[in-house]
Amino acid sequence: MKVSFLKEAFKKVKGNKFFSFFFFLLVSCSLWLSLTLNRVYETNISVRVYISDIPDAIKLVDGNVIELTARVKGSGTALFGYIFDDRVGVTVDYSDFVRRGGDLSMPVGVIRGQVEGALATSLSLLDFSSDSLNATVQRAAIKVPVVKSGWQIKAASGCKLVSVDCLPDSVVVTAFVDRLPLIDAVEVEPLLCDGLVRDSVYSLKVLPGMYTNVVPNKVNVFVKVSEYVEMTLPVAVAYEGFPNGVLKNLLPERLSVKFKVPEVYSSCVNSSNFSVVLLYENYLKFFSGSGGSAALRNEFKVECNSPYVENVILLPPESSDFSFEFNFAKR
Repeated sequence: MKVSFLKEAFKKVKGNKFFSFFFFLLVSCSLWLSLTLNRVYETNISVRVYISDIPDAIKLVDGNVIELTARVKGSGTALFGYIFDDRVGVTVDYSDFVRRGGDLSMPVGVIRGQVEGALATSLSLLDFSSDSLNATVQRAAIKVPVVKSGWQIKAASGCKLVSVDCLPDSVVVTAFVDRLPLIDAVEVEPLLCDGLVRDSVYSLKVLPGMYTNVVPNKVNVFVKVSEYVEMTLPVAVAYEGFPNGVLKNLLPERLSVKFKVPEVYSSCVNSSNFSVVLLYENYLKFFSGSGGSAALRNEFKVECNSPYVENVILLPPESSDFSFEFNFAKR
């Protein structure tokens, strides 16, 4: 810039009151700013801490960044750069944190050297806003079944344990994301009861586990018990292999079966659930006199296809030239 141009500009300012005022204001502000920036100040700046090498199974609530405030001291000129970008970035390793449950912590002194190295040389680090760096592991929820093993439930003599139902049979658990894959079920309080004679309901608490919360925290166990009743039904006898007209008219067309069944299932059982069969070759053993009427009790084959029937007995015919009575095991 030419000196003559500056002289000419100064002459114009000198003759103009507005420009004179503006010129001296600018000079005053420059002197004030220069004096101000050369003073020593204390101020807060933000420190961004990046966490590296986080295991794949772990997710943190705030990601891999922790925001921290640091108190620094220095001249205004050195601090001026932090007016527009006051963040200092440092990196720490996940393994340096101590974990308690889902909380991670690390003494703030671990990063002090890094922060000091990231500051301008004329600045000094005074303190941090916290004594430790803290992070939290994310949580997630999943539905898992209720374990029913370990329950000992027995009905009284003369009664049948019909069913044991747990409602709900699954619950929603909340756990830290890295532990959630390890939870495949929950356990509830033990259930020990004997000699039940009627339907019963029990409320059981869900036991603690690796989860942090469970909904619901109780389940209801519905135990259904039914008393045995004794029933008798007539069943048509099938004679297999008999020649036409060979003594079949001397044998009963029907025989009765007596059995026990839980009352709740009594309406589900009828004569069609049973079969009574006598083979001709087995009948000949009796007819030849090899064993008398006592031998015949071993020749009738009785079967039942009902899952509810127990202790079946084949009754002798109401009128016959021979009599027999025997028990058999359901097949």
